[in-house]
Amino acid sequence: SNLNQTKTIILVGPVGVKLIQISELKGIFQAQDASLEELDDRSKKFKPVNPDPVVQCLESAGMLQYFLESKGLSEIKVEPVLIFIDPGAHVSTAHSALKIVLSDAIDRFAASLKPISIVLQADAVEFIVDAVCQNLSPNSSTGQMQTLAAQEKKDVFSLVDETGARPKQYPQLKRISIQ
Repeated sequence: SNLNQTKTIILVGPVGVKLIQISELKGIFQAQDASLEELDDRSKKFKPVNPDPVVQCLESAGMLQYFLESKGLSEIKVEPVLIFIDPGAHVSTAHSALKIVLSDAIDRFAASLKPISIVLQADAVEFIVDAVCQNLSPNSSTGQMQTLAAQEKKDVFSLVDETGARPKQYPQLKRISIQ
């Protein structure tokens, strides 16, 4: 089994709220409901991945959903997304409980973020981003997170670290339009 390093991104914008976890795992996997199994080379059988990035992503999305509900935003649904960035990852996703994106489909996933219909207005986006940034801490149960906010009125992605401050090591962020 591979060492599983994940990064978590919260994307808030006109298309809604997405909790995205990025995995560096590689191998042959199958996503079964709320779990991930890896093909064992010796036994040729699928065995559970530990820690399981599908479980981690679903739990993190559930915590974010609970947080939004506690702020009176129960009508907003958090979509969990697991992205495998290593081209050596092959995942059967026929019965997955979340959206799984492989490295060769990241560009299609990014294109899907272009708002066809507006789910969140600019004031809702700003409220959610502010609430998450004010309440996110390095000791949170979802681990260290970076928050990406696609703010409709600015129409750019803004990188914010877990303390809510802009990182000093990124003096000039690249603007990405989502219109």
